[in-house]
Amino acid sequence: MRRAQNAAPADPHGAGLKVAVIAGVIVLAVTALVFSSSFTTRDVAEDGVIALQSESALGANDVAFKALGQVVLLAEDRALGVADDAIVAKAEAEAQAALDDLTARIESLSVADADSTAELAGPLDDVEAAGAAVLAAVEASDAPSRVLAEVAKPAFESLRDALAVERTGHAESLAAAGDVAGRMGFISQFLVAFLLPLAAIVAYRFTARRQLRLAEVQLDAQLEAEHEINRAKDEFIANMSHELRTPLTSIYGFSEVLIETGLVDPDSAIDLITMINSESAELGRMVEDLLVSARAAAGALAYTYRPVNLADEAQAVITPLIRTGAEVDVDLPAAPVWADPLRARQLIRNLVSNSIRHGGGRVVVTGSVSDDRVSVAVMDDGDGVPEEMVPRLFTRFVHDGDQALTVGSVGLGLAVVKELATAMGGDVGYQRRGDWTIFEFWLPLADVEEEDYPAPVAIPPVPPAPEPPPALTTRRDAG
Repeated sequence: MRRAQNAAPADPHGAGLKVAVIAGVIVLAVTALVFSSSFTTRDVAEDGVIALQSESALGANDVAFKALGQVVLLAEDRALGVADDAIVAKAEAEAQAALDDLTARIESLSVADADSTAELAGPLDDVEAAGAAVLAAVEASDAPSRVLAEVAKPAFESLRDALAVERTGHAESLAAAGDVAGRMGFISQFLVAFLLPLAAIVAYRFTARRQLRLAEVQLDAQLEAEHEINRAKDEFIANMSHELRTPLTSIYGFSEVLIETGLVDPDSAIDLITMINSESAELGRMVEDLLVSARAAAGALAYTYRPVNLADEAQAVITPLIRTGAEVDVDLPAAPVWADPLRARQLIRNLVSNSIRHGGGRVVVTGSVSDDRVSVAVMDDGDGVPEEMVPRLFTRFVHDGDQALTVGSVGLGLAVVKELATAMGGDVGYQRRGDWTIFEFWLPLADVEEEDYPAPVAIPPVPPAPEPPPALTTRRDAG
């Protein structure tokens, strides 16, 4: 017994679920890493900008205080007659510009960091007021150095301390963000070095197991097909031996009677010879079907195409059958088809012989011509083919258990008809309509003028002929 029958098959849904869970975990981990990296990068950028602005504001604060000190120094020089008003005015303008620059930098820092607004607003106001007081004292020559030392210096120092706190805080945040980025880098390395190879291994293992299961299924199917072929061969050989033995036994028995009795009774002798002839023809048909089927399967069946009058071929096939007592009515048009005459004759013989042996007492062969084909219907008033066997009707060696599909044959006649019809550009079909069993085949119409083609020799019908049913309407196109 095969391994697949001993062992329980693996559950593909369970394996697929495991792979899906692992893939989901990896996807979640990578997604979390991406989001964390994004947030960390944003925080690093914000802290870096704020720290840089704080450092810049510290520099502007120092520049503004020194500019005020330069104004005070030049004002004292002017009092001593060393400097003139123009120099002092220029120094005042530079000091005012430094104060405005400091204010602008503090405001930019407050925009970048909302928490800085409340902490720096008071010191900035004090610095602006102190700067204005120093410049006013310079204009009034009212002890500007004292105002610078007592009012401006504490205000600028207070702002400097607040900016230093702001810078230090964000610098620490920047360092912390660097630590987080380092951990994220470690996690990324871990994912690349461990989880991704693990996922690749799991995916490869899942694919390998899936391919292994598929190979096992295919192997089981091949073994089953081989067993079925061997069984069909055995049944075919047994059935063929029986079917070939039947006409051989008849031929041998009838010839023995003729040898023993001689031609004492001419009528009886003619009957025996007729039966020998009929059984020999049937035996020849079986052997020919075997040869045609074998050659077709090997791709060695040759065809010689030319315009063929199906009525002439039907005459050659059906006339001997009528002499044996078969009732066959024929009405075929004198239209040529493009076919092999030997194979066309075999088509007609197989269908008519099948209807005589397995159909009813009456057989009708009729035909019709369309634009590009000639259709021939072989009909009998028998019981037809069982419904369950119709789909297998035109396959080779079709058996039902140990019985042939059509008793009295080797199960090749209809398969040969299918093979020959399709090889010559046509097709064959089966239909049960009313009380009639109908086999119809069609072949492509030959490109020959009708008046240039010899008229067929009529085959006398056996009266009374039944009214044939309409030709089949369900047939495949020539293409």
